[in-house]
Amino acid sequence: MLDAAPPSAVSTACQSSQGNPGGKSVKSLSKNTRIAHFMHHDAMSELVAKALWASFPDCASELEIAEQAAPYFRNKNGEPISERTIRYWLRGETLPSALHLSALMMMQPTLFLSNLFGRAA
Repeated sequence: MLDAAPPSAVSTACQSSQGNPGGKSVKSLSKNTRIAHFMHHDAMSELVAKALWASFPDCASELEIAEQAAPYFRNKNGEPISERTIRYWLRGETLPSALHLSALMMMQPTLFLSNLFGRAA
């Protein structure tokens, strides 16, 4: 029977310099504040809402954005996602899946990249 290593042993092993060319330690991405901020739930929720509003500038309400945005995002069966899901994203109640997030990033690349690199859009 194989026993799994405790989480502390795994994280220590990942951060050590063993196995790296030249013995240099690997920089932990969690220490990069821009990336950590970019990946923080609240910051990501705000960015998703901002991207949706920017993608549909003629809309005056959440309902209008949800109506217009839903056909751009598909579920795994190829059907448009529900308008309710878009409203949840706008309110920050849930985050899009990686697939939907990548579609949104393609709609507003400048907004996402500027936030990732610390420049206000």
